[in-house]
Amino acid sequence: MKFNILNLEKDTAVFRKIISLFSIYLFLTIILNISLLSQPQENIPLTNVSVLKLSTSHSPISIDGNVALDTFCSGDGTDGLSWFTAHVIESYEIEAEIFAGVGSAIEIKNTDRYLIIRDCTLENSEGAWSAGGIFISQCQNISISNCDFSNNEVGISLWQSSHISVTGNNVLNGYTGIRLAYSDNNTISGNTVSNNNNYAIYLDSNSENNIIFQNTFCENTGGDINDLGNNNQIYDNNECNPVISGYNFLWMIVTISLGSMILSKKIIKNCNKNSS
Repeated sequence: MKFNILNLEKDTAVFRKIISLFSIYLFLTIILNISLLSQPQENIPLTNVSVLKLSTSHSPISIDGNVALDTFCSGDGTDGLSWFTAHVIESYEIEAEIFAGVGSAIEIKNTDRYLIIRDCTLENSEGAWSAGGIFISQCQNISISNCDFSNNEVGISLWQSSHISVTGNNVLNGYTGIRLAYSDNNTISGNTVSNNNNYAIYLDSNSENNIIFQNTFCENTGGDINDLGNNNQIYDNNECNPVISGYNFLWMIVTISLGSMILSKKIIKNCNKNSS
């Protein structure tokens, strides 16, 4: 009988320890969740979510000013005053109309409203400096995501614009993939830029403090990135199937431009154009 009482006391002590440890674990879990929920969240749009595109044909879009943007997006219940209430242009197939050698599929000028452009197909624009599949001029607070660009002289062109996010787009079979001129503090990430006749991404000497990362480049004739600007951050970008053999060759370009230091690789390679 005494033996059983001792065992019971030991079992009770073990059970109490288990209860105590579980209580501590539960308490720490609750504290951690409360801490995470209390952290401030950035008010930015979700741009990396894959969605099924159900596009509608649309004529080229040209918007100049906040009032014109508000009017174009009227009836959607948005005001463009924050990312939570951003205006949205989405799911359009647009072929640019060319007049005197210039034409964009979507052209946005002189706005600072919050605008999301997503899930669009944009083709056949012309005009190296003043046009593009999407041409953004003197704007702020625009997100361009999950769009397909093909056969454009410039896929995405930013002119005197800032705080533009270009994420998760496919830009191919044009002249220059993405071009920044006089544009600062923009983010270009997660895009696939391939089979363009010039550079994948071109930054002119007046474009500063842009961030370019985790993009994929394949067989762009001029090279991957031409950075002539200042203090641009360029890192973790990928190249498509680099091959160094036979007529393929590799050389390194070190660009030091007014304090901007990047090490970029230019590879002429044999990518499979038919791969998807």
